[in-house]
Amino acid sequence: PGYDEFWKAMNPAPEDYARMAIPILTITGHFDGDQPGALKYYRDHMAHGPEHGKADHYLIIGPWSHGGTRIPQAELGGLTFGASSVLNMEAVHLAWFDWTLRDGPKPAFLKDRVAHYVMEADEWRFAPSFGEVASGHREWFLSSDGPVSDVFSSGTLSSEVPDNPGVDELIYDPLVTVDDEIWRESPWAGSYVSGGQAFHPGPKAVYHSPPLSSSVTVSGYALLELFIELDVPDTDLLASLYEIRSNGQTIYLGQSELRARHRNGVDRSELVTPGRVERYPFDRFYWFSRELEAGSRIRVVLAPFNTPHRDKNYNSGGNTIEETGADARTATIRIHHGPEYPSGCLLYT
Repeated sequence: PGYDEFWKAMNPAPEDYARMAIPILTITGHFDGDQPGALKYYRDHMAHGPEHGKADHYLIIGPWSHGGTRIPQAELGGLTFGASSVLNMEAVHLAWFDWTLRDGPKPAFLKDRVAHYVMEADEWRFAPSFGEVASGHREWFLSSDGPVSDVFSSGTLSSEVPDNPGVDELIYDPLVTVDDEIWRESPWAGSYVSGGQAFHPGPKAVYHSPPLSSSVTVSGYALLELFIELDVPDTDLLASLYEIRSNGQTIYLGQSELRARHRNGVDRSELVTPGRVERYPFDRFYWFSRELEAGSRIRVVLAPFNTPHRDKNYNSGGNTIEETGADARTATIRIHHGPEYPSGCLLYT
């Protein structure tokens, strides 16, 4: 179940990327289930490829699902996009091959090596590299002065680290499973404008930022760093991120799953020492670009990751493929925040 040498052998090595010097066009979407792989290979090629090979590697990221990378649509799971989002993908492919195989002109759409669509703004923007898409960042830090268990009793996301330390607590019994109907409304089932994880039953911690004073475009990977204490050797956690508009509409921005034993990397398996506060980086959000409205708030939700669609973790620290309900252990999940433990969320702008 771990990312060991067996799985690593199936990925290209740095020396393989160093030989990749053919023109490459990578196409993926903000909601593409294969985005993590597409962008991993892109980033690895940028890190290890030859200069002339990297110069001929172009990237297009649109507001699409996996199927949308072939046949773009202006609507997805309740979200709607502008007409410019619906690229004629066959024409893009044809222009690419005319350029790279037949000495035709460079495709007019490829104004720079990275093209990304900004949702809500309805425009394509271009940059010479992935790292130059965004020039700054915004950060919010967790705090609370009471229960944080739902949207009406939530914690706070502030632009400054809170002066006072605090702890929020979840109790999670892995034998208490959710109704499968609830997970049909999850983001990967295509509902991007539902109330989301904050309204699912079960333990959760909810945090809100103050309303944005002006609109802001976020482009990149979200990062949530939490300082967490467990009383079990392992558990699975789900962090979800939303834009809450002034009219109450909820817009899904992303989610990141984390198995505690992989808190220091998916290629490392380190069971938790109960009672120790450690940094948990939720760094597997999908890359996205969206203009957030003035007056909107950011919502962060942390919950146990307990779904019939994923490998079950009973919190015992054993091999999850072989565990059964007899191995189940109830977990106390404690989220620390404050000067010593600055738990927070970062978005690139």
